Amino acid sequence: MNIDRIQRLLSRSALVFSLLASALVMTACGGSDKNDDVFPDPSSSSSSLSSSSSSSSSSANAVWPDINVTANSPKTLSFSWTPVEGALSYRLYKNADGTSGFVQVGADLTSTSATDTISVHLHDWLNATYYVEACLSEDCTDKTDSNPATTPDAMLGAIGYFKASNTETSDWFGWSLDISADGQTLVVAAPAEDSNATGVDGSQTSNTSPSSGAVYVFFLTEGVWTQQAYIKASNTEQPNDDEDLTLPNDRFGYRVALSDDGNTLAVTALMEDSSGAGINCNQGNYKYIDTEDEDKVKHGQVNAGAVYIFTRSEATWSQEAYLKPFNTSLDHQFGYSLALSADGNTLAVGTVNESSFVAGIPTLSSSSSDPARCENANASPSSAASSTSSSSSSSSSSSSSSSSSTSNSSSSSSSTPGGSNSGAVYVFARAEGVWMQQTYIKASNAGSGDSFGASVALSADGNKLAVGAPGEDSDATGVNGDQANNYAVGTQTGTQYLNAGAVYVFTRTESTWTQETYLKPDYVSWALQFGHSVDLSSDGNTLAVGGIGDLSRTTGINGDPSDYDLVQLDLLYPSDGAFSSGAVYVFTHNGTTWTQNAYIKASNAETNDQFGHRVKLSGDGSRLAVSTIIEAGSSKGINGDESDNNTSNTGAVYVFGLDAGNWTQTSYVKPSNTRGGDRFGSGLGLSTDGGTMAVGGYRDPSNATGVNGDQNDDSAPSAGAVYVY
Repeated sequence: MNIDRIQRLLSRSALVFSLLASALVMTACGGSDKNDDVFPDPSSSSSSLSSSSSSSSSSANAVWPDINVTANSPKTLSFSWTPVEGALSYRLYKNADGTSGFVQVGADLTSTSATDTISVHLHDWLNATYYVEACLSEDCTDKTDSNPATTPDAMLGAIGYFKASNTETSDWFGWSLDISADGQTLVVAAPAEDSNATGVDGSQTSNTSPSSGAVYVFFLTEGVWTQQAYIKASNTEQPNDDEDLTLPNDRFGYRVALSDDGNTLAVTALMEDSSGAGINCNQGNYKYIDTEDEDKVKHGQVNAGAVYIFTRSEATWSQEAYLKPFNTSLDHQFGYSLALSADGNTLAVGTVNESSFVAGIPTLSSSSSDPARCENANASPSSAASSTSSSSSSSSSSSSSSSSSTSNSSSSSSSTPGGSNSGAVYVFARAEGVWMQQTYIKASNAGSGDSFGASVALSADGNKLAVGAPGEDSDATGVNGDQANNYAVGTQTGTQYLNAGAVYVFTRTESTWTQETYLKPDYVSWALQFGHSVDLSSDGNTLAVGGIGDLSRTTGINGDPSDYDLVQLDLLYPSDGAFSSGAVYVFTHNGTTWTQNAYIKASNAETNDQFGHRVKLSGDGSRLAVSTIIEAGSSKGINGDESDNNTSNTGAVYVFGLDAGNWTQTSYVKPSNTRGGDRFGSGLGLSTDGGTMAVGGYRDPSNATGVNGDQNDDSAPSAGAVYVY
């Protein structure tokens, strides 16, 4: 990628390349201001509302034959009614869509109340209907029925509203999150939280370590959500003696990932400063000694980054490991992306700032993967590798690691692969409680500025890995195209495929990784940023890829991706289209090859929405959630008015379902307290069955704490919140 040309293009167009913007804010080195304006990612209802007890009227104390419907807990509808004279028992019935027929909810009841646990984002709020049957005889042949009740007025109250236990301004709670397979463990990060505590459940009251970051664990038991743990790094950076020098800014919680059972948690600290390299090595974070003797001033590797592993035994959390790459270096930002296998024993960590001149998959020396050995910082890949191979036997003949450059190469005129911000992914494996680095992966056509590792996803067994490189510049299309044609000139004179993006799929046999596929969409455009986000189904055979820079003005499923125009050839700006509206691409694997089977746009796609910011698939790949933090809709809850786009940067999530091979949009999801600037969709999680969804809005301004507090407060700007559906 030609960096000079990028800067020229960026300065003359509206594109703000999200990865570059993220790096800019991170190098601000903390402080209390925490201005996230350059971060890429960055009139209200109460949290509990009553619903009409019948199709015609509502009453807080419904009298039979009316029933009352309320929502006071996340994902739960509550029904109540007055006793019926002579009734021996009651039955609650539900018609999920108004046409499929009524089925009984739960067992027979002796009380005059009942609940129904629902998936808020999938529930048919317009058509779902309930009624209660009062049984006047043992076999219920003698009975009387209530009036039917609908549920739309209970919608907002059924959306869980989660806040930190120590909510404060600019903590960014909800920036990243993950949820266990069963939807009962929720992990939420606040990477700009300021406590100087270390470890698990320390003091939450001190705000002396700006943007050190924290992680909060919530657990669902007997229908009630509670905060189970407050987690900090084991080496939280402490305040410096001289506040004019570098301040704490580790951003612990930049990314989080959970194992399926919720008992293993990985957390990245993107800006952590230790110079250690290896497993459980030197955790000495950036230190400053107040002395005039410069020889005694100690410095770490500023913004090197680290990953922390925590495990849960019953309800107790503890730190298991502290992971650094073998080639830790200044501004490495290890931990930009993160993924865990279902059992928590395989971990993939991406870093877009890695800048080695290597391509493919080097073979690490035995010392580099030795869990008992701590490497020196700044080790070069060549010093830890005995050989280098493209490891892409399934790719086209042009995909060898040495062919990442042509005369139009993104790495200038040199044929040297890799280079500044080419990016890398590190895979770690755990055996019998011991972690080791298993491999170090570069793109087969690694080029400067490609940002390989911006996103990562693992199959459930950890044997398939998808990696996004949204800054890759090839004009190739489809599967295993020409990787060498980086910085390619397009069909329109002067149009070049800067930041078109690519995704690479790798597979593991025993402990050996190989590149299986080099993926591009069927239609490639300039600044597409294909690979900004990725996710895999449990079996690894369905892949969703976000391209937040998609230009097409089409909406819905499988429209025309070329539906835009470019003018002023050097600016490459669409005069008639939806610049950076974004798109998501779904690929499937039949055991032999990958095929693109869907091109998905938001139903209300607009310029700069960046649809595809986050993507999440259900375990079977039949449910897809897609977020955009820039969408400007003003509605609340599920399937509101999509055309009311007058409140900037509110954010939205779109849910799609797969039926008989066809994708359709099923839900347009907004928070229960939509406000401008909240950036709903910054974090996104989906349970394995797709029935529980968690969404972060890291700039929510309420000062509430805990679950279902006051959503209307606005006294803590950018404190952040998470919504559970």
